Amino acid sequence: MCGIVGFIGEKNAKDVVLNGLTRLEYRGYDSAGLSLFNSRYRVFDVFKDEGRVQKLVDSTKNAQYSNIGIGHTRWATHGRVNKENSHPHFSQTRRFIIVHNGVIENYSQLKEQYLRNATFISETDTEVIAQLIETFAQTLPVEAAITTTLKLLHGSYALLILDANDPEKIYAAKYKSPLIIGESANGITIASDLMALVGYSENYHALDDKTFVVARRDNVRLFNLDNQSLDFHFKKIELDDQDTTLGEYPHFMMKEIHEQPSVIRRILTNYHIGDTFDISPEIIKDIKDSDRIYILAAGTSMHAGLIGKQMIEKMASIPVEVHIASEFAYHQPLLSKKPFFILVTQSGETADLRACLVNLKDQNYKILTITNVPTSTLAREANYALELFAGPEIAVASTKAYVAQ
Repeated sequence: MCGIVGFIGEKNAKDVVLNGLTRLEYRGYDSAGLSLFNSRYRVFDVFKDEGRVQKLVDSTKNAQYSNIGIGHTRWATHGRVNKENSHPHFSQTRRFIIVHNGVIENYSQLKEQYLRNATFISETDTEVIAQLIETFAQTLPVEAAITTTLKLLHGSYALLILDANDPEKIYAAKYKSPLIIGESANGITIASDLMALVGYSENYHALDDKTFVVARRDNVRLFNLDNQSLDFHFKKIELDDQDTTLGEYPHFMMKEIHEQPSVIRRILTNYHIGDTFDISPEIIKDIKDSDRIYILAAGTSMHAGLIGKQMIEKMASIPVEVHIASEFAYHQPLLSKKPFFILVTQSGETADLRACLVNLKDQNYKILTITNVPTSTLAREANYALELFAGPEIAVASTKAYVAQ
């Protein structure tokens, strides 16, 4: 999954964005990029290249101070791994600059229908979005041009957009890919992962699908895609810098192995009261009323599900099936008459599980998500959610989250 970070406020945006991207390196990527406002020439400079974020740090050492910027780490989907396909991308006149996480499935059709005369630099679906916004902005206000574009997109997106004609705003939008807004006295940070906000934001709000944000350095406005204003509330960020740094350990996997005992203690503290477990009575009732439980997961989480199957069948005497999410999403098996579904996911953003959840909700089935990220899409959209309390898991190999599951 790509990483996205944007900042507008009273700090040097370059430092905030690069530090945020560094924290998101654990997601994996093949290239990185950054855009900062150049007040001397009144344009947004773009820095990008293949390889590590450190390469970007070195190439921007002499970049002019800017209080606004956006950055991106890319896993290639559309287009080869090269500098031209790296983000940020810009529109034909360089007015609009954009970073994008997700996949636009109909980008070829949009190119053919609206952008036959446009000149493209990259092979990506993202550049199509930038070109569309510029096309519509010729006759519409900027916010309307963006929402008009968003309504045409099929697929998934988390977007940050800059307008060189108005360098005091960051526009953001989300559908199926995570995006979180953070706020503090020093400004507004927007990122694809809460970890990128730690140390820069005190509070956060996780965006819902099909919402659109206009962020200034001291305020945030939220809209739906019909440009109707929406109310929202910030929550306090509970993480701190210690959760995202190595400390005395040589690497994160070793650190996370040693954190396993404290994870178990946190689970007991949060769920165990006296001789009982503090779990919603509605969850217990729905499980008891079911005639079969279906555990859906992927990777390490699926192995936790296999252990869960044995424990549930032994303790509750309810049959349990465990399915790989990618198979279940596109070939749903015959179900029992009263099924109950448990989705197990560290991140809460697993794409195949999201596809399962959408299908199951359409059939009015009850769903419990077990996840490490209470702000995640799967946690918010399921009927119920239980948090793992494992803290950030940065190592590729799952350790403490697996134990918590």
